[in-house]
Amino acid sequence: MASAHPLDYLWWLVSRASGILALVLISLSVVLGLAMAAEVLGRTKVKRSVMGLYEYLAMTGLAAIGAHGVALLGDHWLKSGWRGS
Repeated sequence: MASAHPLDYLWWLVSRASGILALVLISLSVVLGLAMAAEVLGRTKVKRSVMGLYEYLAMTGLAAIGAHGVALLGDHWLKSGWRGS
């Protein structure tokens, strides 16, 4: 049995990893946003630090979504391109 080199599937691996990362980051951001909206956090200092974490998770999640989309263009398994399939 011949083993495939991992770099042969680089775009596939990057697209899947960035998609999973985006899902986790955006999910955490939504949970923190709901917690802030429900006013679960009582103290002002806690709210400020959680707001910073919320913004960081949301922006990093959006960047991961962008990386996922770009990586899908290089994935030959999907057979897509700039003009579509």
